[in-house]
Amino acid sequence: MFAAQLVLQLVVPQLFGIAMLYWAGRRQARKLAVLAPFVAAAIYLVWSWAFWSAEADAVEAARGMPACGAFGAMMLFATFGGALMHLVVAALVAGVWHIGRRMRSKAQSPA
Repeated sequence: MFAAQLVLQLVVPQLFGIAMLYWAGRRQARKLAVLAPFVAAAIYLVWSWAFWSAEADAVEAARGMPACGAFGAMMLFATFGGALMHLVVAALVAGVWHIGRRMRSKAQSPA
């Protein structure tokens, strides 16, 4: 279960960001390619928020009391820290994609 959770939280958002880059590349639309890092971060943010909300509900159901403040702090750190990580990684991927496209277009153009 842990491996599936890691794949869902780490790989799937980046795949959606790469799919957005591919789609933007096929349409020759740089403005859409700029959105790719935000797509990956937004998907992670929504997924992580849903996951931690379900965990907080499970803690409340098991204890009969809401989760403590440390749980909430950890939830916020993991959610926003992970979204920031996805934003940075996706921005690096988008930058490499843009540089690669530029180099290919220069190589194809007559000198």
